[in-house]
Amino acid sequence: MESAVTQIGWDEASYLWEIRDFMDLREMAKEDPSCSASRLESPVFKCFSLWLFPNGQEQHESVGLIDLAIMFKGKRGSVRAKWTACFLDAKGELIPRTRLADPLKKYCPGGDGRRFSYAPSLDTLQSWLHNGTLRIYCQAFIALDCKSAHVPIPPVIAQVPPQRLKADIIHYALQADSHDVRVWCCNSVTSCCRFLLAARSPVLRKMLNGPFREADAPDIHLTDICPFAAHQMLLFIHTDACELLEKLKPTCTLEEKRQRQEALMALLSAADKYDIQGLKDECEQQLANLVDEESVLEVLLFAQSRNFNRLLEAAITRDARSAPVENLAE
Repeated sequence: MESAVTQIGWDEASYLWEIRDFMDLREMAKEDPSCSASRLESPVFKCFSLWLFPNGQEQHESVGLIDLAIMFKGKRGSVRAKWTACFLDAKGELIPRTRLADPLKKYCPGGDGRRFSYAPSLDTLQSWLHNGTLRIYCQAFIALDCKSAHVPIPPVIAQVPPQRLKADIIHYALQADSHDVRVWCCNSVTSCCRFLLAARSPVLRKMLNGPFREADAPDIHLTDICPFAAHQMLLFIHTDACELLEKLKPTCTLEEKRQRQEALMALLSAADKYDIQGLKDECEQQLANLVDEESVLEVLLFAQSRNFNRLLEAAITRDARSAPVENLAE
């Protein structure tokens, strides 16, 4: 797909309009709205001129304000142009808040233009004057020849919300036709998606994509982890959740809590071995929440032996009031 891009050349003109004795002219316009001082016109620059109404205009209900208008003075044809105007302060610097502009448009004969109104306080107006002179800097940009070029438009890639993307991936991962590899742990086997295994575990990615026998084999064998931990890890890889990460019921027994801790430590070891960072973080957080005076020593030793620093800090903090644990930590 292509798009036409138009390149425009510009005839640029600038002009500094100086209006001497502005305050006197403003007083004259107040006393007699029909006098010549009520409407001032700048010299024509590039078929444009400025009109200044020192005390506003009755027809526009702007009496007491300062009106400034750009006027097209061309008598034949029309032009496409844009322009800007800005008041200067006593030092000759532009006053950004007074800048006015008209975007690129077609100006036709017959006084086509645009009007702006200002309501400066007397002190502000005095700060704009230089020896009683009000100065306005004007610029006009008249479009010349236009050239069109065709450029290719890159394809638009729709932005998919993260939650929808995650839901779609999980839905795909649970479909039987997406399972193209079997993962064995002892006598337990789980059908899995090769793509997700490689995407979520750098260790499994090397096994599946590197110079190993698993790269082309329909089966992968996991060793040194228990079948239950392997099943929970594979479930997390495919769905970003597993049973062990669910919260325990408030009514759970002490024995159920101990069983959950042991299972989480086994799952954390598996996640660490296969470098599944998200699962490691979740397991450490769950274990940290379960640490109590009865289990802190076991968790502390486990965290120290595997360099699980986050869990180690949580265990030390949880039982900082226990002298034996403090001595062990030291």
